[in-house]
Amino acid sequence: MRFRRAIAALVASTALAIAAPGGGSPLGPTGDGRAEATTAEVIIVGDSIVSISQWRIRPELQRRGIDIDIDAAKRRSIVRDTTFAGQLVRSGAATVRSMVAAGRRPDLWVIELGTNDLGPMFGCGCDDLVAFAGEMIDDLLAELPAGADVIWVTVYDRGAATVTEAFNTALHVRGLPIIDWWSAALGHDEWLDDRVHPSSVGVGALTGVLADGIEAQLAWLDRRDEPRSGLERATRGVVVSYPT
Repeated sequence: MRFRRAIAALVASTALAIAAPGGGSPLGPTGDGRAEATTAEVIIVGDSIVSISQWRIRPELQRRGIDIDIDAAKRRSIVRDTTFAGQLVRSGAATVRSMVAAGRRPDLWVIELGTNDLGPMFGCGCDDLVAFAGEMIDDLLAELPAGADVIWVTVYDRGAATVTEAFNTALHVRGLPIIDWWSAALGHDEWLDDRVHPSSVGVGALTGVLADGIEAQLAWLDRRDEPRSGLERATRGVVVSYPT
C-alpha cells in the first residue's frame, strides 16, 4: 500500500527529513571543510501495537535516515505498572523517566500509548472522560525534559468508540502534535486482527503512517525558526497521515 505524506509542504525533500538537532541544516561541516550528513534521533515508547510491528517500523525509519530506538511492551499503560506473563511491565511514564535519567535526549519522542488505558477509562465512573485521560497524558509529559519535542499517536479501538474519542480529544485539546492513526485506520477493518492490533496488512499500514508522520514532524522541527504563516504556527506541526 502506498502512502502520501500529510502536510506535504512540511517535507520539501528527503534530505529535510534527516533533520539536524536545533533546527540546523541536514548537512554539517566537518573539520576539513567537507559536508557530513547528520541523523535525527527518535525514540518510540509504545505498547503491543508497536511491539508486534517494530520488525517493519525499525527498518523503514532507518531507510529514511532516522536513528530509531523502540521500547514497546505488551500491556503497557501510560502511568500504571502492570504484569504480563509473570513479568513486570513498566508504564510509559516510568520508561520515559528511566531514559531521561540515563541521559537520553532524542530529537523527537514518539508516544504510542493509551490503548491499554481505555479499559480503566470505561470503568472509572468519571463525569469527564476527557479530563481523566488528560491527567494520564500530563503525568507522562511531566517526565520529559523541559523543551523536549514530542508527538503522540492517536488510539483506535473499533469496539470502544466513546472512550477512544475521549482519549483522542484529550490529546487534541492540549495542542499536542499527533500522528493520527485513528483517522487513518477508521473503516479499514482488514488492518486489524481484533479490535486494536494490526493484521499483517495493518502492520504495513501502521508503518507507513508512523514513518510519514515522524518524517514530516522532524522536517517541521527543522524549520520551526523560519518565518511561517499563521496557519503553520497554529498547527505546531500537527501531523495527520491518511492512506491513498
